[in-house]
Amino acid sequence: MTTILGALTNNDSASRVTDAMLRDTYLQGIARKYEPVPRLSFVTVDGNDRAILLQSESSILALFGTLFLPSGKLLSNDQIFTDEFLPQFTSEPNLFLCECTGAFVFAYADTGRNTYYLASDPFGNLPLFYAVTPEGLFFSTRQRPIASAIGAATDNASILQYASIGLSLGNATYYYGIQRVPTASIIMYKDTAKVTQYFIPSYSRSNDRDIAGVLNDLKNILLPSVQNELDSAAHSCVALTGGFDSRATLSLIYGSDRIKNQVFYTHGEGSSYDMSIAARITSSLGLKHQPFVFDDDIFSSGTEYFDDIIGRSEGTLGIEGVTTLAAWERQKDEFSTVFDSHGGQIYRRTILKARENSIRKMNDITGGIARYVTSTLMRSQWLLPDVKNEAQKITRKALSEYFSTLREDIDIADKIDRFFIDQLCNNKYSAAGDTQMSYIRFIHPLLNLKAAELLSRIPSRFRACNNVYDYLLRTLAPALTQFPLENNGYRVPYHGYRWKRYIPQVFDEVCAKIGITTSLQRPITSIDMIMRYGRKKAESMLSENSELIKNYVDINVLNRRITTMPNPELVALTNFALLMRYLSGK
Repeated sequence: MTTILGALTNNDSASRVTDAMLRDTYLQGIARKYEPVPRLSFVTVDGNDRAILLQSESSILALFGTLFLPSGKLLSNDQIFTDEFLPQFTSEPNLFLCECTGAFVFAYADTGRNTYYLASDPFGNLPLFYAVTPEGLFFSTRQRPIASAIGAATDNASILQYASIGLSLGNATYYYGIQRVPTASIIMYKDTAKVTQYFIPSYSRSNDRDIAGVLNDLKNILLPSVQNELDSAAHSCVALTGGFDSRATLSLIYGSDRIKNQVFYTHGEGSSYDMSIAARITSSLGLKHQPFVFDDDIFSSGTEYFDDIIGRSEGTLGIEGVTTLAAWERQKDEFSTVFDSHGGQIYRRTILKARENSIRKMNDITGGIARYVTSTLMRSQWLLPDVKNEAQKITRKALSEYFSTLREDIDIADKIDRFFIDQLCNNKYSAAGDTQMSYIRFIHPLLNLKAAELLSRIPSRFRACNNVYDYLLRTLAPALTQFPLENNGYRVPYHGYRWKRYIPQVFDEVCAKIGITTSLQRPITSIDMIMRYGRKKAESMLSENSELIKNYVDINVLNRRITTMPNPELVALTNFALLMRYLSGK
């Protein structure tokens, strides 16, 4: 596990606490310690280009991820750190980070001024956690090592939020006193911690007649940025599915010299629409395609990871994520970097993208979000009634507190965007990114701060129609508009996507109501396929750890009915039990 750990303490116990943190890093690795001053200690595990330490005479930077400086250079060695990072960051840290790109978090120590900083990128690509105690500041890219070092107890409110919507809200973690560094933020520490957000979109809307100019500016920002990112990766692959995001990235690469030598990578079951659409695109355009088909061996061997997948991702990836690990394992053997496209504000992801109008009609964004991101566990019959009620109450309160921090004058759609980035990205997806970086470096080429600012000027009704994607494809790679799209496992036409995407889902619903067991859905993979090989193991693991969830679930009923439980509910309960085991330190 590639991990950054650190402590800034008020005595000489820094080495001791980082030793404690290191012992709790879950996977063994090669540790390197840096102690330039008595009160400062850094540790990296499995040190490589994804977790590096850079030094000057009176400064040290622990960087996790990929940071491109305003000059376009990749921050990768002490000379670039001294010549470019130091003078710009120490002069105007907020303005400096607004000019940087990449997926990164870092800890910076200015030992000459006895001042320390923690910083995150604008999109929550990677996590950074911290705790301020009487002993000093502790930080890590993982929660539990800090909890182990400072003796933090678990936070039941966050556990209930996990049960409710699958994540802890705000910047809270599963432990008291440990916080997550917010997106686009700098924390300055000098005896106390001060949090500053260095980027907030302006939402200064453009008139309809000006949108064409904004889109052209957007294209002109993304094109050189993606080219620069490609040039930084000697052996890279580009994730290609049947969806919009990867297609937009392909369009940005399409006219470059790198296109013919670039490998486009797709994983999934052989029958999935992602695989078939990606194969059609690459075959038609003469591109190098490398499919990774999940076969029986992948699903069978994946059950070996059930024991530790929760620990690797601190609850973000459940046992259903074993095929994701298999894909990363395959990628790391052949590539240094994967371009893993992520649309962010270009197109709202998850179920919220289809529920915007419903939430708008409800005139209650807190209630709308709570309704549409409800977890499988909360929808099931297994949680005790008092637990379910308390989880709903705590979650609604946290959602209300979050949305109260946003500007009242911005649109519902923009608030959904912010929720996606500040909460989902900076929680679930960042922790998944932390796990992914243990295998292969990733770049999200569409997550660009200057592009995000431009996108905030485009009315949400325009973005909701996928017109930003359509513009990039039509102007850069019009051939891509002839291929169908994948939408949540369904195949839909490229044109008419707004309403025709619902036809297959409606068909499936009608079939289910009249008792016909068929579906048009062909996802990358399915829980049913994983459970075909891992059902018995999941049942066994849930039984073995059922005592850990007895305050939340009636385990007597659970143990009687475990063999008849539907697969999605079995997976959700097993994930919950394994998370509780991980948090207990077992």
